Amino acid sequence: MKVSELSVDDFVKYARLEDVREFDGDVNLQNYLDAAKSYVKNYAALTDEIMDRNEEISLAVLAVANDMYANRLHSSTYNNAYLNKLISAIVGMHSRNLI
Repeated sequence: MKVSELSVDDFVKYARLEDVREFDGDVNLQNYLDAAKSYVKNYAALTDEIMDRNEEISLAVLAVANDMYANRLHSSTYNNAYLNKLISAIVGMHSRNLI
């Protein structure tokens, strides 16, 4: 799936947020998804076209959105440290700002 095609529904399914969706609302969840897209894009200095060309970046965006949502109230744990390494590896493969 292309990053530009990711929706709140995709995020809800990925993060298993069906039960909390009615409390947090689509607008709030969309904010996390938008922030994750922006983070990945800026982290690796990618264009929208490059992000859409590499479908594995969609997984990184969903993982970042989930991490942002899951850690909105508490600090990271060991398991989240592993996840962040995974995200860094996926996004790093496409990074254009290797100064």
